[in-house]
Amino acid sequence: MSSPTTFSFRCSIRCNANGSAATNGQPLQFVELRLGHFSQLVLSPSHQILQQTSPILISDTLIRFPLRELEDPPFISHSSLCRFLSSYNISDAVCDAIFLKISSFAFQLVAGNLNSNFHIIAALDFVYTHWVDLDPAEDAAAVRQGAPRSAIERLMKEKYDGNGGEEMEDECSVCYEDLHGKTEKEKEVSRIPCGHMFHKSCILKWLKISNSCPLCRGELEA
Repeated sequence: MSSPTTFSFRCSIRCNANGSAATNGQPLQFVELRLGHFSQLVLSPSHQILQQTSPILISDTLIRFPLRELEDPPFISHSSLCRFLSSYNISDAVCDAIFLKISSFAFQLVAGNLNSNFHIIAALDFVYTHWVDLDPAEDAAAVRQGAPRSAIERLMKEKYDGNGGEEMEDECSVCYEDLHGKTEKEKEVSRIPCGHMFHKSCILKWLKISNSCPLCRGELEA
């Protein structure tokens, strides 16, 4: 049985700084804001991550982040950051939280020297979490067992591409990307015995760690 997909944010911050002091009181202080998304399959209730896609970049921008400006409003850097994020329907509360997190990181980085140069990279990702529930009699070891080798080999040999005339789902429930894809490779899908369809590469990767459909939990036979 599968629980509904949940949505959250993940923000990570790192620095790419040279550590030198700028001249003439004009430090080079920037924040590179990268907006992306990724998906993960998580075992409930242990919260064990079974599979996670690589983050995909949606957009990025470079924002001037002068620390001396933060001593007195208006905070131009705050307006720039919120304007960028709000264009992707991110709430004001999340924008404020991200701004405070970046500000705190920047002040700790310069350690009191407001003329320090820095280039901070803040990565904000939309996280789509698909929860996989286990029946009480099952455990995590059963999920990690993977499908029989013969079942995986059958899927690898099949050439089904989803063009059989029937209606096809819009989204792969493993990676949450469009099933139709843009390239021929991305369009290649596979139907497993229970009837559900996924990107072929996605379901093959999933079946290496689980012998059941990500949606209905139906098992594959050898």
